Amino acid sequence: MENKQTPKKKLDNQITDKDDDKANNNKISSPKDKVKNSISSNKSPQKNDIKNEQKKNDDENDFLLPVKTIKKNKLGKSVDTNKNSEINIGNYNKDRTNSINNLILLDGVKSNYILTKLTQNLSRKTLLNMIRYNKQLQRKLNIELKDYEAYLQTEIELNFVQSYSNLEPINFINYVGDKNYYHIFYNDSEQEGKKEENITKVRIIIDRYIKSFKKLFYRCEAKEINIIKCNRKDIINMNSMFKECRFLKKLNISNLETEKVTNMGEMFSECSELKELDVSKFNTSNVKDMHLMFGNCKSLEQLDLQNFNTSKVNDMSYMFSHCTSLKKINLENFNTKNVINMKGMFGYCYSLIDLDISKFNFENFPIVYSMFAFCLKNLKYKISNQVILKEEAFY
Repeated sequence: MENKQTPKKKLDNQITDKDDDKANNNKISSPKDKVKNSISSNKSPQKNDIKNEQKKNDDENDFLLPVKTIKKNKLGKSVDTNKNSEINIGNYNKDRTNSINNLILLDGVKSNYILTKLTQNLSRKTLLNMIRYNKQLQRKLNIELKDYEAYLQTEIELNFVQSYSNLEPINFINYVGDKNYYHIFYNDSEQEGKKEENITKVRIIIDRYIKSFKKLFYRCEAKEINIIKCNRKDIINMNSMFKECRFLKKLNISNLETEKVTNMGEMFSECSELKELDVSKFNTSNVKDMHLMFGNCKSLEQLDLQNFNTSKVNDMSYMFSHCTSLKKINLENFNTKNVINMKGMFGYCYSLIDLDISKFNFENFPIVYSMFAFCLKNLKYKISNQVILKEEAFY
């Protein structure tokens, strides 16, 4: 016959079971017991799986805790400003927790826009520290940051006139900033810095931490330069970027980002072997300095600058000076209302035949000394009827 328990006995059994569990939990474990427990837990994969699953769930449910900020008031007392702690993200002011949380919502989508705004004033370490309590979001952000940094790397390929047995960086690049942010690969090698016997090609990858391209390829000995990738909208200085590249015969800069650039002075100066140059994709809306930009490009035969926005330019001195082979320049859309210096702008352009500067604005009385020096023999130029240039412009 089955033993039937009365409700009272059942209740007594439940109470004793709970007491046994409490007693087991309240036992003080020795260090040896801890070691034994850790070993036994490693041997039982089922328990580990359960723990990992619980941990995963905990991570997903974690809340982001904002960084605690302490400031001092006028009396010198420390004030906790944690509640109002905010981060400026472009045109928005959002709580830092919600701002970074948006990244998780963009699963499978490049969140470059948000990352751009977030990382303008914050380092990688700071960003990850802000979300240190949420492992899931940390992993997500880490991956996004790596993708973002790769996206902003500039990649350039150089080809040389001859093969070199020992080619040094000094022959083809001028380090701007920390040289650790430049990664150089010789020929087709995937190993950084590995040199081979006959070097004819170099691939350069520049990290986003380099903020200026000033004199980047100054006196570079390459015959061809191809900018494969450049998504850098924060570069403002390209002064002398390709200056004195005397062996350069081919230059592909169609992928060069120039939206924020303010200085293009001497950018292609003395590229004496360069016969053609396509700058049709240049965004020059913020450029202020174009002095000597194409100066001494003696082999250059024509230039189409109809897409150039020159509304902010104030210096065009010697811009095309000594372009002795130049026959045609399209300057129809040039805006010169803010230009104060046109000295020697077309000086020594012996081959220039036709030039339309009828839309040039001379209201600011710019310096025009030697503007057309030694180039009037074959030149037919169009100029506004309201403009009378001083004699000094022609000698």
